[in-house]
Amino acid sequence: MRRRPVDAGWPPTRRGAPSEETSLQSRPRVTIRDVARAAAVAPSTVSLAFNEPERVQPATRERVLAAARHLRYQPSAIARRLVTGRADVLAVILPNTRNPFFGNVVQGIESVAAQAGLDVMLFTTENDPGLERQRLESAVRNRADGVVLVGEHRAGPDLAARLLTELASAGTRLVLVERQAQGSPAIWADKREGARQAVQHLIELGHRRIAFVGGLLQQGGSHQRLAGYREAMAGYGLEPRPAWIVDGGFTPEGGYRAGSELMGRCPELTAFFAANDLMALGLLRALHEAGRRVPDDASVVGFDDIPEAAFLTPALTTVDMPMERLGRRAMEIMLRMLRGETLAEFEEALPTELRVRESTGPAPVGRRTQG
Repeated sequence: MRRRPVDAGWPPTRRGAPSEETSLQSRPRVTIRDVARAAAVAPSTVSLAFNEPERVQPATRERVLAAARHLRYQPSAIARRLVTGRADVLAVILPNTRNPFFGNVVQGIESVAAQAGLDVMLFTTENDPGLERQRLESAVRNRADGVVLVGEHRAGPDLAARLLTELASAGTRLVLVERQAQGSPAIWADKREGARQAVQHLIELGHRRIAFVGGLLQQGGSHQRLAGYREAMAGYGLEPRPAWIVDGGFTPEGGYRAGSELMGRCPELTAFFAANDLMALGLLRALHEAGRRVPDDASVVGFDDIPEAAFLTPALTTVDMPMERLGRRAMEIMLRMLRGETLAEFEEALPTELRVRESTGPAPVGRRTQG
């Protein structure tokens, strides 16, 4: 007798019979009517069993679910929208996905959304106010169940402000992250206090000539960090020179240019506070090329605490922004709104925390007084 190879599948299949995967791919799509027929109920009862189970008798609903499992039925998202008025889709609008800050916020949003069975659509604006308005309109036009708007507008009239107020008044569920607008819940990190702690740390190390490298200084987030910088300096009787404050655009290239410019015109500087870690990376490069050792000749502090910060040489002292937590809290607020809660006046500031590492040290001897 011929033996079947020990690794042969079981049960045996007929020669030429399609595999289970092929069969699934070619199998006709199961419809709500097929489930209704198998469960001996009306198609409307099947819809209710999935979307409004409290309106269906437990025994009937179990019969419908058993039939759906047997037929491998997947409720149509389009059909679910027609029945419930909801698409189970959220729109997230943010400046870009290149900046690790926004990527981490989105990660927090998606982690909570996935647990709640919600899909996420991402829209980017590249800090263009007009494009941001278009993205908002597109999200509403596509019937997203809610919108999470991340990031701040630049100086001047906020082109989306009126639209945000109109959408909130019309019942659109909006949650704002690092932004505020009348009629919508908002959540942000306490950037002013984080900046104050960072600069105070430098002052306590003996630094008096401290530069501030902001990102897009016309944005509120940079102004909050700048306010913290000024507050810390004033607390020790120090007055920063205007030449010590520059715009680095929130990018490594901008930080590099700012560092090179500052060292060229302000050689007296012994410390640099960057409004985000990406600019701190550029600063470190500029200092290295200028022969300034960190932290022996100059100290650098960043802001955000991106994952790479701890693995630099030297490891970057920075302010920990609760990036993922911002995203998670935004989604927690959104879920409450989806359940019918009114949270138009909700506001929350999450704390930041200074992470002291290797890029900061005592001011160089002989340069600890302000000139």
